[in-house]
Amino acid sequence: MGELLLCKSQIAEHPFYIESGACNVYSMEELCYFMEQYTYLLDNDFMSAALCNWIEQEQGLEALANKLRMIRTENGSLEDFVFAIEQEVSYASPQVLAEMKQEFLRFEEKPDLERKKLRIDQMVQKKKYCAAIEAYHQLLLSQEELDGILLGSIWHNLGTAYARMFLFQEASLCYRTAYEWNQKEISKKEYLLSVWCMQSEPRFKQATQAYCMSQEEENELLRQIAIVKQEDEILNFKQQLEALFQLKKQGRMQAFEQDYSEMIAKWKSEYRRICKK
Repeated sequence: MGELLLCKSQIAEHPFYIESGACNVYSMEELCYFMEQYTYLLDNDFMSAALCNWIEQEQGLEALANKLRMIRTENGSLEDFVFAIEQEVSYASPQVLAEMKQEFLRFEEKPDLERKKLRIDQMVQKKKYCAAIEAYHQLLLSQEELDGILLGSIWHNLGTAYARMFLFQEASLCYRTAYEWNQKEISKKEYLLSVWCMQSEPRFKQATQAYCMSQEEENELLRQIAIVKQEDEILNFKQQLEALFQLKKQGRMQAFEQDYSEMIAKWKSEYRRICKK
């Protein structure tokens, strides 16, 4: 999972594969870590007989396994199932448990399709963009069951996932569709920004004219873009590029090639990470 976990329980000879997270867990602590970090991925499929059997056979926790089986038999909630495990292991802090409880409450109050959307939204927040894009498209297959506002929200967030992967053409199409459904200014604004990011001035001008934007409104949008371009993260990036090309200008090619290779490797690593499903 990318982090070092202190495990007091036994390490399983055979790991348990969590399908929703596409990962193996070898201990109860790893299982708890997954539930805490990826609460949004938990659904009723998580309450499986296979997990109960693994807890009994690989972890030697027969009493807990039987308790979980009872929750399943009596049609207990996912929250009851998860917290039975958490209480047995005592891995999470009270604050984390309280946050998990709030997360469950938030989901339980929503209709099924909206709960699915919220889970996918959290994938975007966790920078699981590829997985989120695939899940949003799957959710859009239920388009006939969605109202216009919710449908617009799905298209908007799908656009955000694409934009964060620098796929601005796909993002612009999503934001435009979102605005057609929800008529929200934020969707229109993000559509125009994604068109601007495609670095085609004629296309940007055409888009602003299609929405009958005045010159004053267009100037305000460009002013906001100028403000974003002055944010620390972007300025730092510019400074790194300037320093890199200064090395080349000075003829310090060995230093230039080393820094250049490190920068490219970092970009590739980050992009591969956000592309993981």
